[in-house]
Amino acid sequence: MDIESASSDYHDKKKKKGGKNTQIRINQPMTFCVERPRRGKPNTGFKEESSEEEVEPQQESSQEQEESVFDPDIDQILWRREKEDGEIEFYVKYKSYSYLWCEWKSEQQIISKDKNGKQKINRFTRQFEKKIKEYDPDELLEMNYFDPSYLEIDRLISSTELFPIIHPKKANEIKGKWNEYLSIIISKLLNYSEGRVKFGVYFMQPVNPETDGCPDYRKIITQPMDLGTIYNRLYLEYYRNSQQFWYELGLVFKNCRKYNSNPEGEIRKLGDALGECALILYYQWYEYTNQKYQLLLKLKKCEEDEEYKQQIISEIGKEKLEEEINQEKIQLLGDIELWNPGQQNYQWFEDDTNFQPKLTIERQVDLFQNHEQLYLVKWKNLSYLQATWEFITGFPNSQAKLFEFRTFTRSLDKDSRQLQIQNCRRHKQVLDYDQKKKNRISQQEILDLKTQLYQLDIGKNKKPYQYTPRTQTIYKDRKLLRDYQLESLNWMIDAYYNNRNVLLADEMGLGKTIQSIAFLNHLVSMESCRGPFLIIAPLSTLQHWKRSCEDWTSLNAVLYYDQQGQPGRQAIRDYEWFYTDISLKGNTLPSQELYKFQILITSFEVFNQDHSTYIQQIPFQFIIVDEAHRLKNQNAKILASLKRLVCSRIMILTGTPVQNNPEELWSLLNFIEPYQFPSLNQFKSQFGDLNTAEQIEKLNKTLKPYILRRQKEDVEQSIPPLQENIIDVELTNVQKTLYRALYERNKSALIQGFSQQTAQIASLNNLDMHLRKLCNHPLLLKEMHSDILEKSKGNEGEYQKILIEYSGKMVLLDKMLKKFLKEDKKMLIFSQFTNMLALLEEYLQFNQIKYEKITGDIKQIDRQNAIDRFNDQKKGRQVFLLSTKAGGQGINLTAAEIVVIFDSDWNPQNDIQATARAHRIGQDKQVTVYRFITKNTYEAKMFERAFAKLGLDQAIFMNGEFKSANLNQANSVVNPNPDQNNRKLSKKELEILLKQGSLGLLEHFGQESIDQNIDDILNNTRVAKYSLINGAYTISKQTYVPDQANQQIDIDDPNFWQKVLKNQESKSQKILKKLQDDLNIKTFQQQKEIMLESSECVNNIIQSKLSREGYDADEENTILDILNLIEFSKFFEKDFKNLANSWIIELSKPSRRFKKITESDLMINTAPISQQIIETPKPQKNFELNWSEYEEYKKLQSKSSQDLQIRLCAICEKQKCDMFCRGFCRRQFHKECLEGGQYNGQTQGEINIKYLCQDCEKYKGTCFVCLKQGTFYPNLSKKKTQQDKQFIDDDGYYDNQGEQIIVTTGKITRARAQQQLQQQLSELVKCSLNCHKLYHFACVQTSKNFKILDGERQKFKCALHFCEKCKDKSNDDNQKMIQCLRCPKSYHEKCAPKGIRKVTKKFVICPAHKEELIQPIIKKKVKIEPTQSTQLTRKLKKINNGSDVEQ
Repeated sequence: MDIESASSDYHDKKKKKGGKNTQIRINQPMTFCVERPRRGKPNTGFKEESSEEEVEPQQESSQEQEESVFDPDIDQILWRREKEDGEIEFYVKYKSYSYLWCEWKSEQQIISKDKNGKQKINRFTRQFEKKIKEYDPDELLEMNYFDPSYLEIDRLISSTELFPIIHPKKANEIKGKWNEYLSIIISKLLNYSEGRVKFGVYFMQPVNPETDGCPDYRKIITQPMDLGTIYNRLYLEYYRNSQQFWYELGLVFKNCRKYNSNPEGEIRKLGDALGECALILYYQWYEYTNQKYQLLLKLKKCEEDEEYKQQIISEIGKEKLEEEINQEKIQLLGDIELWNPGQQNYQWFEDDTNFQPKLTIERQVDLFQNHEQLYLVKWKNLSYLQATWEFITGFPNSQAKLFEFRTFTRSLDKDSRQLQIQNCRRHKQVLDYDQKKKNRISQQEILDLKTQLYQLDIGKNKKPYQYTPRTQTIYKDRKLLRDYQLESLNWMIDAYYNNRNVLLADEMGLGKTIQSIAFLNHLVSMESCRGPFLIIAPLSTLQHWKRSCEDWTSLNAVLYYDQQGQPGRQAIRDYEWFYTDISLKGNTLPSQELYKFQILITSFEVFNQDHSTYIQQIPFQFIIVDEAHRLKNQNAKILASLKRLVCSRIMILTGTPVQNNPEELWSLLNFIEPYQFPSLNQFKSQFGDLNTAEQIEKLNKTLKPYILRRQKEDVEQSIPPLQENIIDVELTNVQKTLYRALYERNKSALIQGFSQQTAQIASLNNLDMHLRKLCNHPLLLKEMHSDILEKSKGNEGEYQKILIEYSGKMVLLDKMLKKFLKEDKKMLIFSQFTNMLALLEEYLQFNQIKYEKITGDIKQIDRQNAIDRFNDQKKGRQVFLLSTKAGGQGINLTAAEIVVIFDSDWNPQNDIQATARAHRIGQDKQVTVYRFITKNTYEAKMFERAFAKLGLDQAIFMNGEFKSANLNQANSVVNPNPDQNNRKLSKKELEILLKQGSLGLLEHFGQESIDQNIDDILNNTRVAKYSLINGAYTISKQTYVPDQANQQIDIDDPNFWQKVLKNQESKSQKILKKLQDDLNIKTFQQQKEIMLESSECVNNIIQSKLSREGYDADEENTILDILNLIEFSKFFEKDFKNLANSWIIELSKPSRRFKKITESDLMINTAPISQQIIETPKPQKNFELNWSEYEEYKKLQSKSSQDLQIRLCAICEKQKCDMFCRGFCRRQFHKECLEGGQYNGQTQGEINIKYLCQDCEKYKGTCFVCLKQGTFYPNLSKKKTQQDKQFIDDDGYYDNQGEQIIVTTGKITRARAQQQLQQQLSELVKCSLNCHKLYHFACVQTSKNFKILDGERQKFKCALHFCEKCKDKSNDDNQKMIQCLRCPKSYHEKCAPKGIRKVTKKFVICPAHKEELIQPIIKKKVKIEPTQSTQLTRKLKKINNGSDVEQ
């Protein structure tokens, strides 16, 4: 791999060049090595262990730091390979280290090193296996492990030796002086590296107790010192002699040992290692300086003592002596004593006078050997937080980047510095005035300030400079502007001199970026306006702006955007915004009024976030806004923020100044010239709605000075013409059926031709979006896609056949691909829907067509690799799939000749940008665009509206008014092209454009062809009679009808369904056929299926009635026949018959919503049908639920265990029940209470909601008033069955065949009548509000606070729903009610009497019950006795007396 070899080459060069101490150059983590260390990261004063109490946490911290510096954690796995012995190795990148230092590691090494190593390996393996499937083996071998740009230097943002860079002239003064070698010593220490660690950078800056996580540092360390300060002081000649220097250098190491008492701590190890180097250098320096000092003394004595001089000449010779005197001439003129090293000792390093250093062989540093300097490198396409300290020798363009760093970091001269400070202060005054912080300044003073700040009077003093092709600026690498770009540059300069803000509206691809940068460069070089300037652009174009600034000019352009968000932008502000000043004491600090950058490039989103806090404070001299159509909304936040900026000099760039309406154009004009275009109402009153030729002409004259717009065909004759074919594609029959059903929401029609799952699309919301999807392909609807996958059952060939034949566009594209691939023409296919691109991807894979793909989720590295492979003819990529938005900007795909717009965007400008990927400057082949439009559909209407909007833009800018600057200069830049067609539009053509767009021109002047033959459509180019853009852009319109489409069926035909479904049976008709054969309904499984299908039919017909869409009376009659057959069938289960009866009632009440049942809802004896067989007898003790009771049971199922456990046991009246009766009583119990035991306060096992108590099983209950038992029947059928069973047992009459009771006499017996009345007297009824309390109706009639609703039907509201104290006042929703557990009494909380015993928030025990006398209700066993004083009682007495009854 290229990257691996590049990395190894870099290591080899370092081994050869640097010796042992530079053997391995591993990047230091940026968070540890930045010029201003981050909070909590190691620095000089990091304390590893300060007391016994802090040992444990400090050791943990130390361990974390050691892992990140000496043994870094794995950040990510990049690649994998298999060795010859079969072992798998992984290419890993370490945290906080650059990609240069990636290594191969075995799986075991990764797992043992990282606790999450196994998860990282598994995650990488899944991604890697996916990549293997997508690419050929040869391509995988050529593929990079990571983005190669990660190893390219983007910018150098700091250095270990800043003073010589900031003040190079002052730094040169130290050469030859006594302190020169002392500065070399500090330089050696600052740049010392050992293995992967850069030692010196940890001690380069002063310790900040607040940000470095050591708040007690100043209490322990009284004399803080750092290497950077010492280094600066040497150049500032702060020290009087070398002893002062060594004393302060020793403080660095003494402070480190004092604050970090633990010898095993990381900072202590770094400090001790660097201290050893300092001792070695001290020894070397002492030997050299002492010799130097002795030599100077000898030469000085020779000058003073002639006899001594002759003696020396006799020893070394006269020539040698003169040579030495000449070499040391400068030193002899100065104070020789400054070279005196004094007596050699190590007290500067250690206070112990007996200290003798023990130096190891590992620390090999040489004072006299050249060394490299460390720079903080910001890598391309990576965050500022991922910058690392590196030796930059050997990197591509390292010298150019170093030159830029030195140029941008060097301090300003006195005049420039003073001008910047004045501009900052003027800007602050104007800003305070605008924000109404200071109102004492007059408007004239503000105007004067702005004039000085923005050179508003420049036009009064001189004429604007105008460039010609001979006098134009030569940019980097001898780049030159084209003639039309030079013309626009002169136009911008003229506007600048006339204080006119402008809009550059050149078509995309003409170099608006370069023209704007050339203008800013002119301001710096010719107008003495250094900046700063602000450029705001979309996120996707920021890198292009930055790269253009660097490639064309020498301006300092800073990209104010970072992938890491606000922390990354803080790093940009720290390193890139301000010049660095050095105080006389050697401290470095940023100058807040001196901005280092000249151009600040940022995105709209970042500008909005940082506008008020940072950006607004900068005194920008000029502002450029790219893609300014984002300002079209008058209420946009970005527009409001821009208007709050002080700078009044603005230029906006957009290739689409008008997208929808004239209001958008006014919004842009109001932003750049608020005084010329102050209000929208005035704009409309002056130009109207721009729907007539006169209004357009008037607007053109007004806008002429402010707008310049050229198109590719106007300035570049070498671009081949663009031909666009609009093909109206007929929908297939499947698409037509689904389209009409979806549009009408006719589910019943879909059921006849498709599955129930597909029929669900008729109920989809967001109709317009689903109609657009359907026009592309039915499989974009997930319901249809799932149905097709199920139908194809893994048969790839069958699925691919459906994939093509179900969509008219796919049929056409299939034929086009086969034709163009034979001709070896590359194709771009654009779509709005990524799911459509996924379907196309399946098609291409099945047909083994090589392709590339770009959508919004494709990473930048994969995107660029895909573009490179497609443009490379050797790779054989034939098709490129792109989403319109993600692939429509910033991509060059000139290798393609064919562009297919599979579906059009609502904004036609996006499609134009997509087309420009292939049709752009540099294209040498003719580009043909095929736009697919489904005929007579929502998509076709949308396309017509979109192009009508485009007509306004064309009507304003196609007349040629804005193609030339018309500066009327003698030295005109651009000579008019005699061959260029500059014909203006006629009045009629203008009005057609305004009303119908360019398609209107086509319909009036062009031809339309209808052809089913794909070859004829593609081979015959039909050129429209009217050319939209001076003969270079032509449109033809044709129609394609696939074989799968029936032209006789029109989608708007009123008899559409009769034609489509004339030979198809509906689902209800199929069910009816089943019922006519007894063999289809004998088993429960068959009955269950019929009931489920019938439920769907009933649901569909009720929904069609309610929505009044798709209702079919014949369908309803068929369903009624089905339900009647089920109800009267001798085979169907009784519950099914009842259910069918209820559905018949539902159909007669169309105002009600019908709940469609599922398989789990069809329950017999509370068990699913699928678990039963007809012949099996019913269990004796199973409780039967009617439909309403079953709904109650379902509600109980849906409740959480916490909701259930707060209910009270019916026996012990305590919570946490585990048995819940599913019968009519709805009570709950503890299992222990039911077994006769005592509840111990804990739930046992799981909660049982299927329990059936004995009372409900026997249809018995207890009256809540008299506390006597009685019978209760949930419905009439169960009541009759139970009574008949009792009477049959008593009288002995039963007919086994007819299953009916037979009465042999005309009158019933006395015993029978007495039993019937006794039964009625003991019957219980339930409260109508369904509170599950049971009462004798006689008790209801005699009790207080009961409200009888219907005496005959025995309907009433019990006393629990009325306050006992408020009497007739019903329960208020705003007032909580509390109920007595033992009697039907209820109170409002404010009405509750004294003596109430609270059980829960809702239930209490009222004062009428004494706890020691009252037992729980359920434990009372009361004999059934009839209640007195009722009509039934009197009737029973008559029976006992013998009247009306046969003895």
